Amino acid sequence: MTLGDTTYDYSVELDFTMEDELPGPALPKYAVPQREETMPPLRSRGVGLYEATAWLPQDALGNMHKQQAVESWTTDDWDRINYYVLNKQNIGLGHKLVAVPKDMHAQLFGENEPVVTVLAIEGRRVALLFKRQ
Repeated sequence: MTLGDTTYDYSVELDFTMEDELPGPALPKYAVPQREETMPPLRSRGVGLYEATAWLPQDALGNMHKQQAVESWTTDDWDRINYYVLNKQNIGLGHKLVAVPKDMHAQLFGENEPVVTVLAIEGRRVALLFKRQ
């Protein structure tokens, strides 16, 4: 579209259903995204060691820090401590993997942050090892 000396690009999105034309069961009107709970169980692997298997966000697959570094973040207002795998640029929080309730975190790790290591990545699953310091 051109208006005066300026040209504009635009798009139009249409939202309509074709259910009446499709054979078989009715399709949902909108896709429902599925995401697993961010608090997978922490399984004991020995004294001060805990393992968790988490869901890796799609955008993290090709955008992880080369050392697969994992860091935590929380605020005083939150009731959980979140763990993120850093992105390639090491900017911002990265990609959220696990959220551990603060009371559980204190029981398992005391006042110190655990060292978290990526053990393996298979598809979109990531195995993490939490080591009490």
